[in-house]
Amino acid sequence: MSVHRDGHCTLVEGADVVVSTCSVGRGDRLLAVLGLTGSTPVVFEAPKPDFERYAHLAENSTLVPMPVTQRALVEAVAAARAEATEAVPPSGA
Repeated sequence: MSVHRDGHCTLVEGADVVVSTCSVGRGDRLLAVLGLTGSTPVVFEAPKPDFERYAHLAENSTLVPMPVTQRALVEAVAAARAEATEAVPPSGA
């Protein structure tokens, strides 16, 4: 995956929500780049004791504890998507 410093990545362009994990190499850097202000919302899996460390890296991220359950992941993605939709002003406003 090629992520540019401005948070753009061809693999996630047009996505409603991006899901990632701290288990990938340099997950913290990936979260920081993907979570730049104005970018696609990110759902990020991490150990609960590490939430504080990851929380400051991306303003628009939702952290879910490892190991994530299907229900928790679906709920986190739905919430992130809903929050992003609410943040977008209506057309013509």
